[in-house]
Amino acid sequence: MQLNQHTLSAIVVAGGTGSRMQQALPKQFALLAGEPILVHTLRTLLSFKPAIQTLVLVMHPDYLDHWRALAPQYLSAGDMARIHLVAGGETRTQSVWHGLELVTQRHSPGGKTEHSLVAIQDGVRPLLTTHLLRACYDSAAKRGSGVAAVPVKSSLRRVTPQGSSAVDRSEYFAVQTPQTFRLAQVLDAYRKLHDDPAGYTDDASLVEAAGFAVHLCPGSYENLKITSPADLEVAEQILRKRAED
Repeated sequence: MQLNQHTLSAIVVAGGTGSRMQQALPKQFALLAGEPILVHTLRTLLSFKPAIQTLVLVMHPDYLDHWRALAPQYLSAGDMARIHLVAGGETRTQSVWHGLELVTQRHSPGGKTEHSLVAIQDGVRPLLTTHLLRACYDSAAKRGSGVAAVPVKSSLRRVTPQGSSAVDRSEYFAVQTPQTFRLAQVLDAYRKLHDDPAGYTDDASLVEAAGFAVHLCPGSYENLKITSPADLEVAEQILRKRAED
């Protein structure tokens, strides 16, 4: 089945407070090449073809009004109308669950989720490309999931009671977003575990804990998560290089 025969949705998680950016506002509002980081992320999703039918932006409740005032400076009225704003929960897992609830309401009348795919994306990964997003959607359509990941470059050591020991880095990948799933599968997982006190750092971990296989897609070392001022400087360099190519 071709991708255009699926119902596509995406959830952008932008609920962080960004304390490591040393700024008054959360990191998703920091400027990258003159525009907020979050705007770069959303633009890639808005430009994807076939079109993403439902694009959900999950944000900390304290910053919803700030976003409503800021967004029209950078996005058209048409683009703004396509973005559904949702208040986040106390944890990332609960925030994603809020987004999934809205996706389900819009695209699964009667609980039918067949042929529906959802990509979950960090709001502060502004260098996402449509090529990577397509690869993740394609993997989810064919195998149930498509999680962007890159091989670990650094040497790794495992801490032990005796000190530490080397591990084979070829067996390890650094996980990124998008993390993309068949909607039925990720819904089942989140219904079971969205209130699990164990806590999950990403969606793939929760889906795996619910008993589903997680399939990786080749990510990109340029697909940075902006968590510090140094990351922002690197992202600026990457954007300049892309503009020159």
